[in-house]
Amino acid sequence: MKQVGKEIETLIETGKIKEDYAESKNGFKTLSELLQFIDNEVPDADRFNAAKTIFYFINSKESNLVDELSGYELLKIINNLTSLQLGILRTAYSAYKDNFFHGTMQVSYWYEKIAQMMGHDIASLIEREDDNLENNKLIFKTSGEYVNTNNARLTDLGIKLCEILENYDYNNLIKNN
Repeated sequence: MKQVGKEIETLIETGKIKEDYAESKNGFKTLSELLQFIDNEVPDADRFNAAKTIFYFINSKESNLVDELSGYELLKIINNLTSLQLGILRTAYSAYKDNFFHGTMQVSYWYEKIAQMMGHDIASLIEREDDNLENNKLIFKTSGEYVNTNNARLTDLGIKLCEILENYDYNNLIKNN
């Protein structure tokens, strides 16, 4: 918690986040969520950095009320994801940006391709995480054996989360200060 406090202080001093972020409704809520996240569990690096990235997105000087509201909901979603699920999303997002998938295919093929792209070739690991990603509305549900792979299965919410994680990467922000 001390480290996060120092990092937030640095971000304020360098003008990256609003000085009065904690006074805004969502700014205070995101700080509280972030601190609870740290306090309630020992988060792994991927999840912790994703939560800090969302915190930065919400409280950056460029954010507006819509960003704050959507970001707060995304922060709550991140608290329910595993590192593997974040990895699946990032991999699907890469496939989405590369326009890798097209049309309808067997969902088992999608699992295989994502596993290959992640470098472990264990499709069952991807399949195991599918329900939580679907339930959080980050990827589209399968219909039987088949899935529409347009957008690499990412919903608009999944794409938005990945865009934020890519464009507001907290680790790069801290390293550059």
